[in-house]
Amino acid sequence: MGGRVKRPDIARYGPPLVAGLAAACVIGLLQLALPTYLKELDLRISDRMHQLRGPIRQDPRLVHVNVDDGSVSVLGRWPWPRALNARVVDTLRDLGARAVVFDVLFPFPTSVKQDPKNENDRAFSQALAAMGNVYLASALDLSLSLETQPDEEADLKREMQYPTELLRRHTAPAPAHPSSPLYYAKTRFLPMEAFGHVARGIGHISRTADTDGGVRRNPLLVQVKDRLFPAIAFRVVVDLLESDLSKVRLEPDAVIIGDALSPGETARRDLRIPVDEHGRLTVNFANTWQEAFMHISAADLLEEADDPEKRPELEKNLKGAVALFAASTTGASDTGTVPVESAYPLNGVHMNMINTILTRQFLVESGPATVIALILGMGIGIALLSLWLQPYIYLLVAIVAIGGYIAGAWFSFIEFGRILPVAPVVIVGVLSSAGMVTYRYAAGEIEKRKTRAAFAPYFAPAVVDMLLSDSTDRLMGGQRKELTILFSDVVSFTSLCEGIEPEIVQKVLQEYFNEMTRIGFGHQGTLDKFIGDGMLWFFGDPLPQEDHALRAVHTALDMQAAMHPLREKWKQEGRPELAMRIGVNTGVVLVGNMGSDARMEYTVMGDAVNLASRVEGANKPFHTEVMMTERTFEMTKDVVEWRELDVLRVKGKKQGIRVYEVMAARKGELSELRQQVRTVYNEGLEAYKRRDWAAAGAAFARALAIDKTDGPSQLYLERAEEFLTTPPPADWDGVYEMKTK
Repeated sequence: MGGRVKRPDIARYGPPLVAGLAAACVIGLLQLALPTYLKELDLRISDRMHQLRGPIRQDPRLVHVNVDDGSVSVLGRWPWPRALNARVVDTLRDLGARAVVFDVLFPFPTSVKQDPKNENDRAFSQALAAMGNVYLASALDLSLSLETQPDEEADLKREMQYPTELLRRHTAPAPAHPSSPLYYAKTRFLPMEAFGHVARGIGHISRTADTDGGVRRNPLLVQVKDRLFPAIAFRVVVDLLESDLSKVRLEPDAVIIGDALSPGETARRDLRIPVDEHGRLTVNFANTWQEAFMHISAADLLEEADDPEKRPELEKNLKGAVALFAASTTGASDTGTVPVESAYPLNGVHMNMINTILTRQFLVESGPATVIALILGMGIGIALLSLWLQPYIYLLVAIVAIGGYIAGAWFSFIEFGRILPVAPVVIVGVLSSAGMVTYRYAAGEIEKRKTRAAFAPYFAPAVVDMLLSDSTDRLMGGQRKELTILFSDVVSFTSLCEGIEPEIVQKVLQEYFNEMTRIGFGHQGTLDKFIGDGMLWFFGDPLPQEDHALRAVHTALDMQAAMHPLREKWKQEGRPELAMRIGVNTGVVLVGNMGSDARMEYTVMGDAVNLASRVEGANKPFHTEVMMTERTFEMTKDVVEWRELDVLRVKGKKQGIRVYEVMAARKGELSELRQQVRTVYNEGLEAYKRRDWAAAGAAFARALAIDKTDGPSQLYLERAEEFLTTPPPADWDGVYEMKTK
């Protein structure tokens, strides 16, 4: 037969699961209430990673040809006549550039007023044809919706006047059923048809911005009706990889360039470019504007090309180069925020897109499923850690775990180009760990109250506080320890209570127990139990006490001292005047929670406990109040005032037990009268041990003359007189055998 399937411990694992899920729900609610907050926070973190990372590998062929302030001051204000643009193209061709990319729109002919003979457009067209590899820009009005207004539809039709063959040459066919929703173009500006015929390629220069205005990703392909317009950077890359737009295909999370021949490779293979759900490439910015790629002023380009001394260096730098021609003048260039810089000329986005693809330094952002998995994993995982760790260690581990995730996100970004969500995962980790700390604190307080209520009858409040501040595991089960046991009993309680109403007896006992309990707890003793009118205490557990024997002896003396005012009170009230005897013994016992499965109690067991009870009873013939055994005596003799009483053989024991009376709590506190009695008593005890019964009797008689109430002297006087007439056997070992418990 198969074994029973063990049910999961819901009570144990429930709170961490709830804490983790609740933290995740908070993130969800935050996302609903502030849809852009977490995303923008994560974007800022990602930007910071870009900045801390520093520059990445850059394709040496990529060169910026800038229309900067210096170029404008030398060649005239921007925009330039197209004949001047043609001169730049011709110069780059002469210097060996592989391709020229224009981040400049040429949608309309030069006005007849400015150029009656159309020389500028003709010169530019001729330059494009001569160069062969010139890429022109188009502008698209991007949207994620196919819906257009009537006037926009008219504009769209009007603007799509390229002949079909030309349109197909510069675009790719759109799939009938795209695997993911692409961006659509509502309106667009294409280069003049004459330029379109001689241009190598046409690509859009439109950009998408995140909710915070930052530019971090750009669509590689934009759909216009049944055609896909490539980004200008993507169009350049397709040719650099010696592929064709017809070989481009779409997958749910990638754009594939078929039969691509990458630099340095001899075999063609498909190049997979990771994109987001809208076909956007996450741009891996190489560095800041000034530090990334080679920059040359357009004016310097034209000047140095005509300078025999400078031209060789210029040819070296531009041979085989892909030159991006764009305006970067103050106030005229389009700037914006990118991960590496807050005022970045946005024409640099195209160059970074080209570099990202050519060097294959792709960045991949986490999809929704990954984000949800990481949030739940962090929330639940960090909460589960609390099951095995102490609170302070748990907090430290939680901080380390959250910090480890941040470090892992950084490592993933640096080594693998993976952009993991940081803000929501860290927040859920903080919320989850805070929730578990709060829960454990609340649960701990509830448990402490229960434990305090359970411990209060046994331990002093200070002991309970110390136990609650520590682990209570020590209380579970039994363990052998040397402790000191205190057993007390009321003298002749039954006869005292005869004829007295039970309510009065109960009230007297309550006053008695209240006072004795206060004293015992004051010495941090553990109250094991009440046994009728008796009490069983032990010292040295659950908290270790090196002076447990001294604590027990002092407790006994304080208890006896407290009986005097109580008896005076009871006498005035006409109630029974209780007296008590106490036995103290130190020995090894079994201590801990013991009992049945239904009921447990924290108690002690062993011969040492029984001996304390026997010693308490041994006070009776000596008329003493506090008696201790030899082990207790050895541990307290240098502190308390004492005298030896006897060697007893208690009932049930063969070995004799030497016992002592505790006379005062500390050295020097014994009264002069009691000191005199003890001195004479000790003389009698020595004579008694020598079997000199006459001398012993005489000494005990002198002691009684000093204090006629001294019980031990009275008992030994009676024994000495008895042994004078009836001596004990010659082999008597001096042990007195108790006849009662």
